[in-house]
Amino acid sequence: MQTTAKPQKEYRFRELYAVIVTKKIPQPLKYAWVIGLGFITFLLLLPFLINLDGETGNDWAIFFGRFHIVVLHLPIGWLMIIPFIELIARKCALPELKKAIRFILALAAFSAILAVSIGLTLASSDGYSGDIVTTHMWLGISTAIFTILACLFNESFQASAKNLFQQAYYFSLATALVAVTWGGHLGGALVQGEGYLTEKLPTELKVTLGFEEQEQLLSYDTPIYQGFIEPMLAAQCMSCHNAGKVKGQFTLDTLEGLFKGGKAKKQA
Repeated sequence: MQTTAKPQKEYRFRELYAVIVTKKIPQPLKYAWVIGLGFITFLLLLPFLINLDGETGNDWAIFFGRFHIVVLHLPIGWLMIIPFIELIARKCALPELKKAIRFILALAAFSAILAVSIGLTLASSDGYSGDIVTTHMWLGISTAIFTILACLFNESFQASAKNLFQQAYYFSLATALVAVTWGGHLGGALVQGEGYLTEKLPTELKVTLGFEEQEQLLSYDTPIYQGFIEPMLAAQCMSCHNAGKVKGQFTLDTLEGLFKGGKAKKQA
């Protein structure tokens, strides 16, 4: 079986190469690939053109950047609806829905690029930094890139009817859906704070599931910081000032960070 699988695989790649390199691709689709790859290059270069150092920037940049919370819902909605339309088109034999999918993919790709651009404007100008911010950024970029690829592969499949393009389209779409779901969760953590999904669970259940440690009773031997100050900071301040989201270069999840101070270089 190994002797037949390898030639078949090589044939499929030769077939794909022939479609891409030769003149089998319509001229508008070639232009679409050039534009799409240009946008992908732009998205990959964006993180190297900005600096997530926790510094506050221009007020206009912050103003436009805060529209990220509005724009980001567009690619999420477009991407989430595509699998359902694909399923309906396949089960009900409605090939005309394929045209709707092509249009929605184009809208999803454009809105994803816009959401990434505005989001990075916000992060670089409104004092954001930290591990969660960086991971959220790369997941957003991945969502946009794989949405563009899904759009291009789908268009190539419609033009050439090659199964390899269809498989690449499904893979790109699935990857974009995973990235936008994970990225959306981290975006919620940035806005609402880590653990916002489980915040209202009963305490006993949170302790059982390992989301929270058993609350220790206070006594005369309890240190003042751990017993009184740290719980107040955790409830009111740490959602924006922790290792994952370091706003204003100020962290409160450690005593060292508290006394180090933030961008003002003054101790708290």
